[in-house]
Amino acid sequence: MQLKVSKRKHLEPVEISLTGAKNALLHLMFASLLPIGTTRFLNVPTSLRDYRGICDILRYLGTEVNELDEKTVELTSHIQAQSIDLSIDYTKKTRTSLMLLGALSKQVKSLRIGYPGGCSFAEERPFDIHVDGLRALGAAVKVDEYHIEVTKTQEKNAEFRLKYPSVGASINLMLYAARGKSIVKLHNIALEPEVVEVASFINQCGGKVRIDHKKRAMQINGSNMLKGVSFAVMYDRIQTMSYAALAYLHHLDVVVLGVSTKEYIDAPLKVLTKIGARWQFNAAKQSIQFFGSKSKLVKTKITAEPYPAFPTDLQPIFAVMLSAANGESSILDTVYPERVKYVAELQKIGFPILFDGKQIKITPLNQCKKPLASATMKSFDLRAGMAVIMAASLCEKVCYITHAEQVFRGYERLLENMTHFMHIAVATEYYEK
Repeated sequence: MQLKVSKRKHLEPVEISLTGAKNALLHLMFASLLPIGTTRFLNVPTSLRDYRGICDILRYLGTEVNELDEKTVELTSHIQAQSIDLSIDYTKKTRTSLMLLGALSKQVKSLRIGYPGGCSFAEERPFDIHVDGLRALGAAVKVDEYHIEVTKTQEKNAEFRLKYPSVGASINLMLYAARGKSIVKLHNIALEPEVVEVASFINQCGGKVRIDHKKRAMQINGSNMLKGVSFAVMYDRIQTMSYAALAYLHHLDVVVLGVSTKEYIDAPLKVLTKIGARWQFNAAKQSIQFFGSKSKLVKTKITAEPYPAFPTDLQPIFAVMLSAANGESSILDTVYPERVKYVAELQKIGFPILFDGKQIKITPLNQCKKPLASATMKSFDLRAGMAVIMAASLCEKVCYITHAEQVFRGYERLLENMTHFMHIAVATEYYEK
């Protein structure tokens, strides 16, 4: 898919209404394979491409998927097969297809899935922590060039320390341990809100998951009595802060509705405060307002680290925003340091950004000797796609964004919401819904 983007003048204050978080929803949908009966998810962003991809996977597995309205979906799992072999045609739809290992391994005699899909900001996103963890918890796992296979499982009390606090691995191992009768202890887990969200869901279903935030540890007491529940998906913290970045980039006041707590975005909000960006959270109205028209940004240095620090997903987005600051800023990404392909794309239009081999450096746009040029830029991944769209919205002439389907994976009502900030449209004749 290809988008065409250009600058829109005479912008007016914007109000954006969000539903649930992509990164929470996708894991929760696979977690719905654990309980008996029907699970109802509320606050669901049903327009996302990744959501539709997971629906295809679940339907293939025999799950009844019933969309009650555009924000509510019911899932009823019917795992009857003793052996499941899911091809890469399905698993490539989303990185979170790895969660099938945790959700299904104890429910079938054999499980084989193709490699997962997802963002491509690196040549390869390894899943060795998932495999090592599953083996430590009693699963017999085989990996070849194209597939991951679990041939048998063993119930046993176990402990495992993740070599890195991976969100996906933390959730996958939690799903695996939630069924059965074993007691599992995980150490050095990720503490992202999405991990806590899945733990809360399992507990509401009747499971027993306890998280020690200070020690980065989790204990799961397995159960075979999980029941379906009604569960509201948390708001999308990355989308929220993407609209914040757009507010300050375009000197525009933006209100985001549906933000129930500022705890999840505490680190990026602290960065905004540090650089002089004004904002206000309203708990009663569950909204947050970003005062782009009244803020003058100053230069800063940011380090992206595991939660609760500044998130790697905002690295490309804040990099573009910082071009509106008064001096050179820099971002060091310790989570995915290879997440820099978008830098070369931005340089095609003369955007003042570079990667020095260690960190990203951004100089102010007002110091550029030439106006930004028109060019075709590629969206390498979801967040990089948003970054190049943001940069293109500053260009007087039309820019084209290729592989734009990446951005539709994680931003609901993308064209509708982006139109507030820029001229944007699908440039291809055909767009697969």
